[in-house]
Amino acid sequence: MIMGSVIAAMALVSAGGATCFAAARAIPEGTALSMADVTPVPCKAAARAPLRYDAASGDPIAFEAMPAGTYLGRLAPLREASIPAGTELTLRSSAGVVTIERRVIAIQPGRSGERVFVRAASGEVFSVPLALDGQ
Repeated sequence: MIMGSVIAAMALVSAGGATCFAAARAIPEGTALSMADVTPVPCKAAARAPLRYDAASGDPIAFEAMPAGTYLGRLAPLREASIPAGTELTLRSSAGVVTIERRVIAIQPGRSGERVFVRAASGEVFSVPLALDGQ
C-alpha cells in the first residue's frame, strides 16, 4: 500500500515538474493528509506548514485548520484517500451482466485498496474491498 502511494506521489511530481504540495481543499485540525487532500505546486520559500508526523503511521497530521491553497512544501509520501467509521457507502456486487447496489455503513476506518467491515440495513456485517472514486 505504501509503495503504491510512493509511486502515485512520484507520478504527480514528474507530471507537473513540482516537488512540493498545497492543500487541495480546506483541511480540518487533526486530519491525516492523504493524496486526495493535496495538489502539486512549484516549490517556494515559505513558513513551515502546520503539520506534524504521526509516530505510528508516519502520516502528516494538520495541527491546525488550513484553508484550501495552504502551501505545504515537500512532504513524505502520502497514502491514498481514507474514510472514517460511519461513512455511508454504496456496495456494488456484479455477476455477469447483473450489478446490484445497496447502501452500507463502514463500521471501521479504511483506505482505498484495503478491506473494511460494513453493515447493511438488514444488520448483516461483512468484509469488502474499499475502492474510493478516482482510485
